[in-house]
Amino acid sequence: MRAVRKINNNVALCVDKNGHQLVAFGKGIGFHEMPYEITDLQQIERTFYNISSNYVEAIADIPENVFVFTGRIIDSIRNEVPYELTPNYLFTLADHIAFCLERHQRDIYVQMPLQYEIAQTYPLELKLGETILNEIEKKFNVELNPREASGIALSIVNARMDKKTSSEKVELDQHQFDEVLEDITAIIEEELDHKIDRYTFGYARFSSHLQHLYGRLCKGISLETENLSVYGMIREQYTKVNHCVEKISDYFGKKLKCTLADEEKMYLILHLNRIYSKEEK
Repeated sequence: MRAVRKINNNVALCVDKNGHQLVAFGKGIGFHEMPYEITDLQQIERTFYNISSNYVEAIADIPENVFVFTGRIIDSIRNEVPYELTPNYLFTLADHIAFCLERHQRDIYVQMPLQYEIAQTYPLELKLGETILNEIEKKFNVELNPREASGIALSIVNARMDKKTSSEKVELDQHQFDEVLEDITAIIEEELDHKIDRYTFGYARFSSHLQHLYGRLCKGISLETENLSVYGMIREQYTKVNHCVEKISDYFGKKLKCTLADEEKMYLILHLNRIYSKEEK
């Protein structure tokens, strides 16, 4: 096996003897100068194949300790669920956990509008979410809101390869959402005077958040929590992005005849700033 690119000291992008690309975990495998041959395969603790290239590019955004922790957690999830998970789940779960810890640092509380539905429909995934949440708290020495377990459970459901049985996913016309996504992307590019790369992990992450937001708006569900003071600070901190989000809010007002709650605006600012600040560097 040949290591071709360092991800961090314990993770590397590799190519196996058949020429297939993979992400490999192993103590110190990313420490050497690249590229090099890994002659002792006992160094390799776990491997992940068929991961999209744009997800690999997102590794720099995820703290090393979170990424390595997620690699270990993924194994336990795969052993418990009776279905196959998308190969990219390693990255989406690591990103979910990193964002969860970031919200904790900012003292941002997240409401889970589908919490009751998740508990009734996906008891196995919720139980796994609770176990993983407990592991996160122990590993990173934090105390998180118990409802975060529902978000983790939902991430497992959304990572299922067979999406036909995932009833949680919002039932909406894909063409309709694609149109909304393009309209909002155009608004972002105009307001921020910035061309968005649609083939990055950051954009995929933003698109996923927007799809869930659009689904909530179509169902008349609104996020209302105790984060208004935090929203005020974030709005002042990211004034340019906030102005863009107000334009997006106006768009939804005209498109769906609804008002975007301040809570929703806050999360849009956070998600949009993550792709904007990353691409501006």
